[in-house]
Amino acid sequence: EPDSPPWLPDHRVMDQAVLPGAALVEMGIQAAEGAPLKDIQFEQPLQPNGRTTVQTIVSKNEEGTSRIEVYSAPDQSSEWTRHFHAQVGAPVPASEESLDRNAVLANCPHEMNSEDFYQRMRELGLNYGSQFQTVDSLNYSETEVLAHLKANGDARGYQIAPPLLDGALHCLAVGMLHEQSDS
Repeated sequence: EPDSPPWLPDHRVMDQAVLPGAALVEMGIQAAEGAPLKDIQFEQPLQPNGRTTVQTIVSKNEEGTSRIEVYSAPDQSSEWTRHFHAQVGAPVPASEESLDRNAVLANCPHEMNSEDFYQRMRELGLNYGSQFQTVDSLNYSETEVLAHLKANGDARGYQIAPPLLDGALHCLAVGMLHEQSDS
């Protein structure tokens, strides 16, 4: 569709285009105006088959706590499905603490290149097109992952571009992939 994100066809699970959870998180962050999200719950995958309306709802309870929900409905339908909800947290002051990248790298003796990583993901039925192949390289240990990510499309207009956030979340799978290659 003309108003669909250009990266959507590149995110496929079991050969079906699926809106990445990272896009739902981005919608929540935008609705929260950059405030942190907590208690994030993914309920149903959003698998658009044709034109689909998506709406984000922000509501406040009596205590003043905000809740964000994301729904979708196929075009010309009144059947809405909730895909995501989260609470809006209190703003967090910026940390003055810095991360020593070289120290983290020294703790991550294992390496995996992007080709091997995405081949293993394909073997799990997770097929990422070029815009979602954002992991350039990985270094990891049993407790830490350090990834180099690269944007493969336009990241303007987002708090966190969904393909980049999705790539960061992909990195959490490296421990599982490493265990599989050991067995």
